[in-house]
Amino acid sequence: MIRKFLPVGQGAFYLEQFKNDNKKINIIYDCGSFCNSKLVHKEIRSNFYENEEIEIVFISHLHDDHVNGLEYLLNHCNVHNIILPYTYESDKDLLKLDYFIKSSEPSEDSFICKLITNPIEAVQSISPDTNVYAILCSNDPNDPNSQNDIDYNKYNGTIFSGYNVINSIHTEYKEYFKKSNWEYVPFNFREKSRKEKFYEHLENELSKMGLSFSITDINELLKKWENKEIQNALIAAYEAVGKQLNPNSLVLFSGVRKKHFYQEIRCNQYCYSYCPIHWYYCLDLKPNGCLYTGDYEANGRYKWRTMQDAYSDYWYSIGCVQIPHHGSYKNYNCEFSNLDAIFVISVGIDNTFRHPSGSVLTDLIMKDRPFFLVTEKRSTEVIFEVDRV
Repeated sequence: MIRKFLPVGQGAFYLEQFKNDNKKINIIYDCGSFCNSKLVHKEIRSNFYENEEIEIVFISHLHDDHVNGLEYLLNHCNVHNIILPYTYESDKDLLKLDYFIKSSEPSEDSFICKLITNPIEAVQSISPDTNVYAILCSNDPNDPNSQNDIDYNKYNGTIFSGYNVINSIHTEYKEYFKKSNWEYVPFNFREKSRKEKFYEHLENELSKMGLSFSITDINELLKKWENKEIQNALIAAYEAVGKQLNPNSLVLFSGVRKKHFYQEIRCNQYCYSYCPIHWYYCLDLKPNGCLYTGDYEANGRYKWRTMQDAYSDYWYSIGCVQIPHHGSYKNYNCEFSNLDAIFVISVGIDNTFRHPSGSVLTDLIMKDRPFFLVTEKRSTEVIFEVDRV
């Protein structure tokens, strides 16, 4: 299997390719770039010929820098299945707000707004034969608000967190993956604390203007986006929570679940001469599993334990980790570097967020962990050749 971390800068576009006889099986995790969506388009054309089959596209969350290449991918390739985190109706306006703030020309008619509102309608308007599945939230099954908030009509199917999705979707490769013991196991983690803090800050900002607020008002506020006072109030509340409003994060394990099962991983980067830190043995005999984290907020004991407990059966099968949120210290946990793994950080060269954090890199270096920074430069693309069995 070939595992690629593609050079799209401040974004995420990762590809796994299996060979089945003379046919490729393509699996994608995220498809976007904050730097420039055209970088993603270029990588799509570079890696897939027109109408090539993509078996699964996993989406970590519906932020522009993780999904703004999806529309182009649907037009260029034959995508069979899209799997994304289920987002409650009450959280969708937060995703739209994030898009409105970050976009230079926000519009309710944009593909990303349509994807947030009704995923199956947005996707199948471009690619009618693509199936759209949602991963249900893992960490709030008893939330009374969530029980009445699931609209099954907006998906071809829903899947519980922690299940191997190969067993639940329409794919001709079930036996292939079963024979090789390869699994794709997602967890949809819901983040509520930042949302609640955002509501508090927004209520305070609106009260200064003599306006009242309830959580149902955000969509109405977005309709008044051209009003500078309303716009500034939304932006101020957004900045007060660290410019992070991500109600859901779909984390994904890809690999073979076997404890202490090591295999050779080969890399396209020339470690002996190219790697500035000279990790001569960094890629020998690592577990073949990869943990894709998107922008999951792993900082803090509770959130770390939530993720670790979710993947307790897979923990010793992880030999590669995508560091969350482009190496932000707010999303990082020093427990990551205790894994015997290779680490990859997707980051823009001149990003204004100062990612990756120096504290994150220091932690990895101090613990002698190999890492790669994948930017928008072609030379930073990382390709691992991974043994499957």
